[in-house]
Amino acid sequence: MLTVGAATELLPPWFGGDPVVDAAFRYGNPTSRQGYESALVYALAERLGFAAEAVSWTPVDPAAARAAGAKDFDIYISQVPGDDPALAASVDLSSPYYDFNDALIALLSNDIADASAISQLRAFELGAVSDQALELITTEIVPATPPRSYASLEAAGAGLLNGQVDGLVVDLPTAFLLISTELTGTTVVGQFEQTRPDEYFSLLLEQDSPLTACVDSALAELRGDGTIDQLRHTWLVDWPTAPVFEP
Repeated sequence: MLTVGAATELLPPWFGGDPVVDAAFRYGNPTSRQGYESALVYALAERLGFAAEAVSWTPVDPAAARAAGAKDFDIYISQVPGDDPALAASVDLSSPYYDFNDALIALLSNDIADASAISQLRAFELGAVSDQALELITTEIVPATPPRSYASLEAAGAGLLNGQVDGLVVDLPTAFLLISTELTGTTVVGQFEQTRPDEYFSLLLEQDSPLTACVDSALAELRGDGTIDQLRHTWLVDWPTAPVFEP
């Protein structure tokens, strides 16, 4: 058996499927193979030599997963930042299975929500929190109005809802989280193709796990043969809809 740990709240687009009544997992079903992380696990398991029926899921508190010590899972997948050196001192972190890129969120009622190309964004006022997102706005979008910088996501979200800006540029995982939990009436207008090389998600394993090298090798194969790109397009572009902006 390959035992896979995950947080109890399985949100789209990372997980899909209908939740099982009275099950430990909420909002999604990890065995559905729907959603990017669920689908990735089954693709990875196949490369490791495990049949789908040999994959077992167990709910794990995120803090417990990240703590040092023995684990009751083989791998853990729930958007673990792989670029965290403090975390890497306590557990094993795999090579990346998801590389960050930025996306634009906006109110459904705003005209910017209909944009499909970067050139169409230049007439709108945009905002961001991170330096990377602000740089993308100024160098890639080049809007007519300089972007508004916010000190926090909370302030940025409030600015979007009260009309200070037409759209917010945030990393794609944050965009999905915001539109599904905090910013009602908003949508992911689109995402930008280029990735952030220093920000990514990794699988988490017990420190010095004998599986770590095998997982890294399998991930390299999945990346090399285009499987990861295919899964990314299926679950992070087409479902839910978050199209890649045209030039």
